[in-house]
Amino acid sequence: MHRSRLSRLVWDKEGLIQAQYERKLRPQTFGRTWYEELLLRGQVHVVARQKLDRGTSTRIRATGLVGEDFMYYVRTSASSPDRRLVTADSDYDAQTCKCLKRELDVEVLDAHEGVAFLEGG
Repeated sequence: MHRSRLSRLVWDKEGLIQAQYERKLRPQTFGRTWYEELLLRGQVHVVARQKLDRGTSTRIRATGLVGEDFMYYVRTSASSPDRRLVTADSDYDAQTCKCLKRELDVEVLDAHEGVAFLEGG
């Protein structure tokens, strides 16, 4: 794994994202290895999930982004220091990414872009 100072995991104060990672990341996968290394290195940043007004919430949900993606990941990313969300989820299509950038100034990177970012590319 790349040892970038910029590598960090951001999750919410309630531990909702941590619980998702613990449940979903399978052993011996890159994601699990990345997660465990960041924990061991103490590179976890905890934030309160962003509270959104009704209009912003409605515009984001209109893209089809709902459930844990909206409630956990988007709202946490909106409160993170760099406002970046790295995902392998296909729910983040071009329209959704534009909406998140416009409404919350959150930049969405797919998993490959996220790795390139961490490697300085």
